[in-house]
Amino acid sequence: EALLGCGGMGRVYRGLQLSVNRPVAIKLITGNAPHPAEWVRRFQREAEATARLSHPNSVRLFDFGVTDAGELYMVMELLEGTDLAQQLSEHGPLLLPDALSIARQILLALSEAHALGIVHRDIKPDNVFLARVQGGDLIAKVMDFGIAGFDASNRSPKLTGTGVVIGTPTYMSPEQAQGLPVDARSDLYSLGVVLFEMLSGRPVFESDTAM
Repeated sequence: EALLGCGGMGRVYRGLQLSVNRPVAIKLITGNAPHPAEWVRRFQREAEATARLSHPNSVRLFDFGVTDAGELYMVMELLEGTDLAQQLSEHGPLLLPDALSIARQILLALSEAHALGIVHRDIKPDNVFLARVQGGDLIAKVMDFGIAGFDASNRSPKLTGTGVVIGTPTYMSPEQAQGLPVDARSDLYSLGVVLFEMLSGRPVFESDTAM
């Protein structure tokens, strides 16, 4: 129905699931489609795992697949609100109770994912959506479980493993930055960096280069 935004991963549209008349968000993971076969296989594995997440603080995944043009897509719940990165950019640091509330909600989402063996690998303000729900309350939703390892430039499949770096340097744990295997503890480190930024208004680490 409408283009909602564009980013490094591709494009996000507002759509309608006709079978149940439900508004949805459709994310197209673009690049040089059609994607390599290994990309598609990994995307399917990650999406199947992500579809098992049901916690209220995780963005729900309804469907996924490959378009006729060879683009990978995910169909997710449609949210109204803004992401944490935009909130911090426009309004500055959060009050301590608000920051702790958001951090707690992220932890709840991660708790379910980690219990299922899913590591996000890219916890950052851009991937935390502050959704406004009925009644006006704000709820933090963790986005993009399972697709943090996809590079829309299509230069490499960026499969998870030793020697492969996936994520955003500002928020990476030391082991992740070195391309070493990561587990749930890496997500917790990244959340610590996000919490620092929520309270101070700036990242823990600032530099002109990723290295």
